[in-house]
Amino acid sequence: MARPRKLETDELLDRCVPLFWQKGYEGTSMRDIEQHTGLTPGSLYHAFGNKRALFVATLEHYVNTLITRRIRQHLIEPVSALEGVKRFLTSLFAVSGHPMEKQACLLVKSAFELGDDPAEIGRAIRQGLLRVELGLQQAVLRAQQQGELPADIPAEKVARHLSLLMPGLLMAHRNGATSRQLEDQVDWALSRLR
Repeated sequence: MARPRKLETDELLDRCVPLFWQKGYEGTSMRDIEQHTGLTPGSLYHAFGNKRALFVATLEHYVNTLITRRIRQHLIEPVSALEGVKRFLTSLFAVSGHPMEKQACLLVKSAFELGDDPAEIGRAIRQGLLRVELGLQQAVLRAQQQGELPADIPAEKVARHLSLLMPGLLMAHRNGATSRQLEDQVDWALSRLR
């Protein structure tokens, strides 16, 4: 069987996101993947080689689609950079209608499970987290240019601090914190930067 075309591959990876999010990498079997995607073992192996390669492709797809869209939507396009940062952070738990956003956030969840992987999975996780951090840094620099944040605070350290809030917000959300409580926490964290 020939390699799947780009559209077919994207649809396949879209279907793998909730599976890996729900079961994690280790908990997802090839049989789970076959049942969830409808593909045969031969087709999956021909297209990706193995589960590890499929997981890396799924994670990169998630970062290149959902994470990149959220960075553009919240950290690059808004008129107020600081309001964009707030929306980016609150969008972690204020799920929209986008199907993949229900898996908030496959990147952070994978970092908990496999972030110390020295090979391609770890690299994909680190590259995804770096993309988030650089998006936040760009927004902090814009906030400084707009006078929303002091010019003398180091944008790189602020961006790293904000990116480190993400796992805590997600964990609190999964453990029953309300959206209002988490929004208040984001507001408080951003107010400390001013």
